[in-house]
Amino acid sequence: MKIGLIDPALYSLNVASSNIGNQIISRAVYRELRSIFGEATEIVAIPSHQYPNRISLKLLKNADHIFVGGSNLLFFRWLLPESWKIGPLGLAYYRNLILLGVGWGAYRFKPNAYGRWLCSVILSQSHVHSVRDSLTRGIVDRGLLVPKVSNTGCPTMWRLTEDLIGSIHTHKSRECIFSLTDYSKAPKIDGQMIRDLSRCYAGRLLFWPQGDDDLEYCRSLGYTGYVIDRSLSSLIQILSSGAQLDYVGTRLHAGILCLEHRVRSLIISVDNRAQEIAADTGLPAVSRIDRAAILKWVEGDTKAHVRLPVSEIERWRQQFCNSAR
Repeated sequence: MKIGLIDPALYSLNVASSNIGNQIISRAVYRELRSIFGEATEIVAIPSHQYPNRISLKLLKNADHIFVGGSNLLFFRWLLPESWKIGPLGLAYYRNLILLGVGWGAYRFKPNAYGRWLCSVILSQSHVHSVRDSLTRGIVDRGLLVPKVSNTGCPTMWRLTEDLIGSIHTHKSRECIFSLTDYSKAPKIDGQMIRDLSRCYAGRLLFWPQGDDDLEYCRSLGYTGYVIDRSLSSLIQILSSGAQLDYVGTRLHAGILCLEHRVRSLIISVDNRAQEIAADTGLPAVSRIDRAAILKWVEGDTKAHVRLPVSEIERWRQQFCNSAR
């Protein structure tokens, strides 16, 4: 079997995206596709952030299914750039695409006639599409008129079972991994968070820079402590080390990855993504301006309660049972 993937973790065919959050999403997408279609399945990926060309489209030729793998890709405009670059060749070639954990990428924009027409052309009208939150489901269902849509949550969360979440310790750990977001700066609030965490964890902080300029921003706030190498493998190595750790940070997918590795985690919400997902699933998240809630979580006995939309995930998975082999 051959599976095609339009992948937000690729900047080009041979270059990974510098946004490691997209790599975390892609890791989960590959994992879930292989769990459905088998480890031996051939998966060929092309970038979502680059207009397709004849070379990339040739890779998708004869694919049994083509998936759009997560991230903030949905919102469509006639003239201005979009997160998901489709272009004339994409319009001519893309057919029967299937969404997997995709989100509405620009909350200030509304669905429009162009988006409805585009979705009717390139998306499958017979498959159930997976989106990551209720807001996106409403937009895709009622705004873009896609006939079959399930709110499955982000595929990065699909392994956060009740047993796994229940095994996470509930009290403050000795050390804390934290993160900041270079494109959503709030120096006064973020600087206070670093000072609070340094006091609560007696200076035992580890900073993980997910984005290109996260470290530069963190240094500008006066942080001089330990920095984890800016790579997905470096973060996973520390999370798998057995060290007693907490996570507090503004990077959503870093927090989800920490939960997957049984690390007590709090996501600091800086945009709609974490808010929408938390409202649907109970993902542990608070607003960045709620200092009291952050401190209460750090010092308190806090048990996570994540509610996966299991029936919606299974509905999406089961439609491929006959084609999986």
